[in-house]
Amino acid sequence: MSTAIAFFKQPKNDYKDLYDQARFKLTWSVNIAIFYAVSIFTLVTALMAPNYLAVMAVALLFCSTILITIRITRKYELAAKLFLLLAIILSTSQLFLVQDMIHLVDLVWYMTEVIFAYFVLGKRWGAVGLICFTTSLICYIFFMFDTNIVLMKENTLIIKLFQAINAIIGSLILGYIIHYFIDANRFAEYQLQGINKDLSEKQIIIKNQNDLNEVMFKEIHHRVKNNLQIISSLLKLQSFETESEEVQKHFNEAIGRIRSMALIHEKMYSNDDLAKINLESYLMNLSKDICESLNVGDRVKLSIQSELEKVDVKSMVPISLIFNELITNSLKHGIKNMPHGEISIDVKSNPTTTTFLYADNGVWVPPIKDGTFGLELLETLTQQLEGSITRTTESGTRFTLTFKTETLFYS
Repeated sequence: MSTAIAFFKQPKNDYKDLYDQARFKLTWSVNIAIFYAVSIFTLVTALMAPNYLAVMAVALLFCSTILITIRITRKYELAAKLFLLLAIILSTSQLFLVQDMIHLVDLVWYMTEVIFAYFVLGKRWGAVGLICFTTSLICYIFFMFDTNIVLMKENTLIIKLFQAINAIIGSLILGYIIHYFIDANRFAEYQLQGINKDLSEKQIIIKNQNDLNEVMFKEIHHRVKNNLQIISSLLKLQSFETESEEVQKHFNEAIGRIRSMALIHEKMYSNDDLAKINLESYLMNLSKDICESLNVGDRVKLSIQSELEKVDVKSMVPISLIFNELITNSLKHGIKNMPHGEISIDVKSNPTTTTFLYADNGVWVPPIKDGTFGLELLETLTQQLEGSITRTTESGTRFTLTFKTETLFYS
């Protein structure tokens, strides 16, 4: 007895989606209700109208099959498709084979099946049910209606009662499906509103956290810049303690390199995008800063153009040191004694390769020799960016630096 009772309890399912859970519950509930109704009708038919017992037995058999399918698979898809298929067959058979009674109740059941298919199985299967229903109804009207009218006999009170109860049950199930569909949509809407509210609250928290992180990162860049400036000032003070021009020269070179890195952090402090630096703007500021520190005045013309707009911060440090070295050497050695000097930086970029073309109109004196610190520094920094560097001295001094765009830079 307990096993029989357990059979009619809704089985568990593994659906995570709310709509799938609702479709599973609806499929089980509708089929249980129909199973109970058909069981009662089969018993009444066996006692009162045995001529229709075969039809009711078939209906009871397919209801039992669907319930067993749901319990075994714990899925609604196959059971719902079987329900639609067998219901269409049964309703169509009733419409065409039972010719001596009115078929208003069959139409109610047909509409119930179509709406069930639309909600549980979706538009495609709902359309299949609707097409079958429409086709059957048209065929009935054109080919069977007149015969049905002729053969229709006066129904007994039992038959009328049977039809009335059938209509009530069909209408109740139809109403239940529509009501359940509306409730399921309303529940899903409430769930969605709750999820959206949670997401909005989390977005606010994340935004506040991001704003806080941005302020913290900017403060870090500001402090790093200040610390580098302090180091630069300490080195400058230290350089005053020596009278050796060679030592002071090395101090000044170190100070220049520190200044170029400090400029990066100054840019980051004032930049809205903490991950990228505007390359053209940075190189122009770096060039002007070096010119001012060496008291070049207006005799040097700067020309900087870049097809690459933004550069990764990690790549910017070696790039800044490279161009600090190049610009400083141009001003100190290449165009030191020229009345009008020119320095140009042209950055060409495509999805695979980025090329830095650096040129001045002077001749570096004394010339860079292999093994000198400046040349070694340029080569080391270029290798750090997995690039290559070449130098020519025709019509001035030119350096060509080539890097992989996809590895080093943002597009």
